[in-house]
Amino acid sequence: MGTFTLTFTLLRNWKFILTVFLLGFGAVFMVVAAAVTQQFQQQQQEQSYGGTANQGATITALGDKFIPKEYIPIYQMAGKKYNIPWELIMAIHRVETHFGADLNTSSVGAIGHTQFMKASWIGWSYPGRTRLGDLNISNDVLMNPAMIARYGGFGQDCSGDGKADPYNVADAMCSTANYLAKNGGSSGNYRRAVYQYNHAGWYVDRVFKFMNLYTSKGATAVSVNATQTTGGQSGPVIHGAAGVASYYLNTFRISTPFAPNGINDGVHGARGHRGIDLARKSGASILGMDVKSLSEGVVEQVLIWNPEAGNGIRIKSGNYQFSYIHMKAPTNLKVGDRVTVGQTLGGIGSTGFSTGPHLDLKVKLNGQYIDPAKLLHDMMNAK
Repeated sequence: MGTFTLTFTLLRNWKFILTVFLLGFGAVFMVVAAAVTQQFQQQQQEQSYGGTANQGATITALGDKFIPKEYIPIYQMAGKKYNIPWELIMAIHRVETHFGADLNTSSVGAIGHTQFMKASWIGWSYPGRTRLGDLNISNDVLMNPAMIARYGGFGQDCSGDGKADPYNVADAMCSTANYLAKNGGSSGNYRRAVYQYNHAGWYVDRVFKFMNLYTSKGATAVSVNATQTTGGQSGPVIHGAAGVASYYLNTFRISTPFAPNGINDGVHGARGHRGIDLARKSGASILGMDVKSLSEGVVEQVLIWNPEAGNGIRIKSGNYQFSYIHMKAPTNLKVGDRVTVGQTLGGIGSTGFSTGPHLDLKVKLNGQYIDPAKLLHDMMNAK
């Protein structure tokens, strides 16, 4: 009797039972569909932004030209430690500071090789931060691994010196890898991880662009420093600059010599002249003639319509710095760009504090101004 009653009740409520079944099936279907959709979207992102780069990625011809070879083992070390593709770490280093060529603090307070906000470095629970993550904090606290562990920051000491220093390349790269790993990178969602690093679609595009430009097929990496000079100092390749030195010495005349302690020329006086002026030797105007790089190196500073220097560019090459001043127009190069010997940097002009078209050439060695004329002769006569 009980069985008959149960059967009758089920038959009478078949519509209700069917509805419950369909609703349950629909819920399961939606969960499965959402998971499949998420996986598909992630695959699409990987296809659009370079895919899942791997630890064995090699270097393209562009990467060969621009990635400092000393940093590659550091990228690889950090990548292996946190299971993040080394080339992704490299690309962030390129985008953030042009491989460390520009270590200025950003307008919002980001610091170091990969531009961490201080609150991200030590931990957002540290008291007194601004809304964007800047902090009034001493380096002793900011770089203390124990304090970072206490406040849950991303800063890491991978150099083994007891400090987590954002200006130390190894520490910065490990900290970047740590951040990426904890924000989606550990599961392979590199796009999400990079987006978390800087919440902007254009930033993600730029990072993956450089990753794909610089890594893929094999080539040989270059050094962050230039080759040794004959004098034993780390600096420009003077043997390769003979032609450029000859161009300057034979095409122009030195109208103002190197006189850092003062010169009675009616213009500089007691303030002296820390470079040499290369002006017209004879004939037509030199306005617009090529300003050529005497060295390989990295653009350290670009001067645009400066009241004193006008348009100019400063290039770091090992222990040397070359300054080319008073150019006709701003250079097309940017801070962090690499230049080669003989590369045209711009045209000779008369901008800034200038009495006529000329090139003001200044050279520093180990932070001290030296006579460019002597260096030009050394370059031209190098065997």
